[in-house]
Amino acid sequence: MKRPIVFLLALLLSLPAAAEGLPSLDAARALTDAVMADIDAGKVREGLARMRSHIDTPVAEFDSQIGQVESQMPMIRERYGEPTGHEFLDAERVGDSLAQYVYLQKYRRHFMVWRFTFYRASDDWVVNGWAYDDRAEPLFAD
Repeated sequence: MKRPIVFLLALLLSLPAAAEGLPSLDAARALTDAVMADIDAGKVREGLARMRSHIDTPVAEFDSQIGQVESQMPMIRERYGEPTGHEFLDAERVGDSLAQYVYLQKYRRHFMVWRFTFYRASDDWVVNGWAYDDRAEPLFAD
C-alpha cells in the first residue's frame, strides 16, 4: 500500500502548479523588486519563493532551483564580497505577450545580472523563467 501512496505523492510533486496570474506589468515589476530586495538582504529562498504562485514550474523542480541558487551564494560572496544593493537596469517587451526585467545585483568586487521573464497568454502575466549570471556582454548588445 505504501508504494502507490509514494508514487502518487511523487507524481503530484512533479506536476506544474497552476500559476496565479499578475494583473499588470506594474504588478510583475513590484514582484521582482521584492525578490531582489530579499536577495540583497541574504534571504534568497524567501525572495525567490515569492514567485512560486506565479510560475508554472513543478513545485519540486522550483524548490530544487532555489536550492541550487542557495548553495552557490556562499561561493559568490566569497569571490565577490558582500552584496551592496541592486539596480534596476531595463524593462524589455517583445510584442504584446513577453516582457523581461533585468537587474544588476551589486557586490563589493563584481556583480550578478538577474533576468525575470513574464508571459501573457490571455489577460494575466505569469513568470515564464528567471536566470542569473555574471556576464556583462549581453547588457551592451544592440
